[in-house]
Amino acid sequence: MTFWILIRSTGISAYLLLSLSIFIGTLYSLREQIKPVFKIPDLRIIHIYLSTMALGATFLHGGMLLFHREKERLSLQEILVPFTSRYDSFWIGIATIALYFMVLLAITGVMQRKFSIVTWRKIHAASYVAFVLALLHSIAVGTDTWNTWIVVLYATTGFLVGIVYLYRVVMLGRTRKSLAKPEPINHA
Repeated sequence: MTFWILIRSTGISAYLLLSLSIFIGTLYSLREQIKPVFKIPDLRIIHIYLSTMALGATFLHGGMLLFHREKERLSLQEILVPFTSRYDSFWIGIATIALYFMVLLAITGVMQRKFSIVTWRKIHAASYVAFVLALLHSIAVGTDTWNTWIVVLYATTGFLVGIVYLYRVVMLGRTRKSLAKPEPINHA
């Protein structure tokens, strides 16, 4: 029973850290737009720490499932190859894909200077996909899903990540429109 609590705790921790990382990372990307409204510190280092901890907690969560003694015990193949698990194949596969996105984001984050800013931002947009997949996995196979505090956690993180994502899309759209359609010059 104690080991199962550790597995659940690492899964919840990984999800929460991923959510916070994406929320803080999105705020960091909006720093020029929100600076006049909020005085914020350099959030980049906080984003990097949260991302690293989220990836570590995710590996720990998956790794612990290799040693569980009950029906939920998974093989390395079931964890690393999407949709091959005997237990909730679809939802474990979704988690595996989320993990691959997280690894991609970590690698490209370290190699950021090797990419153009446009390419890097397009790759980094996968963080929202990883978040949605992790949330769906958590809801579908999380044994604590219907505990009130977990429902509040999922609703709060979903709301916060959703709000900053939508704000970013709106701000990005405004920026692109202003760049695409320059103001006419008045020669009068």
